This record gives sequence, structure tokens and C-alpha cells, in this order.
Amino acid sequence: MNCANFICLRVSGRDSFELASQFDNTPPEPEEQYRPLYKEIRQDENHGPIFSEVKSPMSSGRQMVKQKLPRRLYSDVAAERANQLTTLLNHEAMVRLLDGTRLRSFRVQLHKHEKDTLPEQRTEQEQREREATATAIRKHSKEHYGRDKRFVEAEIRRLFEAQPKTKLPEKKLPDA
Repeated sequence: MNCANFICLRVSGRDSFELASQFDNTPPEPEEQYRPLYKEIRQDENHGPIFSEVKSPMSSGRQMVKQKLPRRLYSDVAAERANQLTTLLNHEAMVRLLDGTRLRSFRVQLHKHEKDTLPEQRTEQEQREREATATAIRKHSKEHYGRDKRFVEAEIRRLFEAQPKTKLPEKKLPDA
């Protein structure tokens, strides 16, 4: 499966690994942690170098140095994402959207309808609100994501005409 925009609700464990691959599972930058600074004090014949903590010249404590922890593996991040997909709450989704030239992933809390009425059961006010919402969504989609139908058809024609024309061999039917 390969698409730009993707919405995923809670899924089973088996499906979660495949669907998790649709999201960016690049490991984040490794975290940093302060650790004591060590210096070699002597060389032991049997055990090799012997180290000791460096005492801080400013206080009675030890001198610390900031070190990066090991970077997480891609498979670890993908497994974490798969776990997230299996534990989504009701009315919650993981979403991946193409925003210009970059993909963004985030969690969405969906609105739970207390009652959903048939069109003929809605009041005029409810119907106008729904139509206004639908119109606003279509307008936003056209402005940010859609292309004019004529341009799409022209692009298809151009690509189709650029294909080399191959003639299929004629098949002769056996005489009956």
C-alpha cells in the first residue's frame, strides 16, 4: 500500500505491523544523559587499564560529561508504532498527511456523534450546518490538494500518447 494521505483507526496485532510501515518510523535523535567522567589511573597486567572517576575541582562531587545514548533501531520504532495502532481508543485515529512536500503524522481525536439522523429527520438548521461544513471541507481540499479536472485529463492524455504504440498480433480463428 502506498498513498500520500492515510487514516488508520484501531487495528488488530497482525495488521498493525504492516500498517505501521506506512508511517515515518525514522528513529529520533538519541537522548543525552550526564555520566561521570573517568580517567585511567594505571595499567594492570591481568585486567588491563584501571579507571577512576574524576573529582570536580569546584565541589566535592564528581565531574560529569554529557553523552548521547545509543540511537534506537528502526525496527524498535516501527514496533512501537504498531503497538500504538493496536491500543488506539475509540474515536481516535493515527493520520499521515502530505503537507506540501513533507509527510506529517499525528493522532486525531474524532468527534463522537451522540445521534445521527437521517436527512429527512434533520431540522433545517442542522441541514444548513452540515452543508456549510461539507462546502468548507470541499473548498479547503480544492485550494490545497486538488487539481483542476482539465489539467489531470491533459496530463493523462500526454502520458498515454507518449507510450509507444504496440500492435497486437492478430489471432486467426479455426475454421468451424
